[in-house]
Amino acid sequence: MYQQIFTPFALLLLLFVFIAGCDAPSEVLSTPSDVVKAYFTALPKGDQKTIQEIQLDGEGVSPLAVGVARSLADERGKIKCSHTIDGDSAMVKAVFDNGEVINAVLVKVDGKWKIDVMANEKLVPASALKGGNDKPADSDEPQQP
Repeated sequence: MYQQIFTPFALLLLLFVFIAGCDAPSEVLSTPSDVVKAYFTALPKGDQKTIQEIQLDGEGVSPLAVGVARSLADERGKIKCSHTIDGDSAMVKAVFDNGEVINAVLVKVDGKWKIDVMANEKLVPASALKGGNDKPADSDEPQQP
C-alpha cells in the first residue's frame, strides 16, 4: 500500500522539479544584468550552450577565451552589474571586485535579452559601444569634440 501511494507521488514530484527547472532560466535571466552575470559564470566553466543562448550571434567562444576566463576568475572576484534600458536595447556596466569594468550592449529578441557587443572599458570607451565618436586615448587619430 505504501509503495502504491509513494511511487505516483515521487513521479509527480520529479515531473514538477523537471518543469520548474525548464522554466528557471527565463526567470533568472529576466534583466540585462542577469544575462551578463550568466555569461561571466558560464565562460570559465566552458558552458557553450549557455553562452550560445545568450549571445546575439549564437556562436560559442573559443577554447582560448575559456582558458583566459578560467585564469582570471579568481582575480576578478564577484561581479556587480547595473543597466539602463532604452526600448529593446540595454547598456550594462559590469564591475568586478578587482576593479575591471566591462561594458555590454544587449538587445531584446523574442522577449529575451541577448549580448550584442561586450568590451573592456580600458580598451574601448563606453560611448563607442553606443556608436559615439570617442576614440581610445592612445589612438593616433585626432579626437572629435
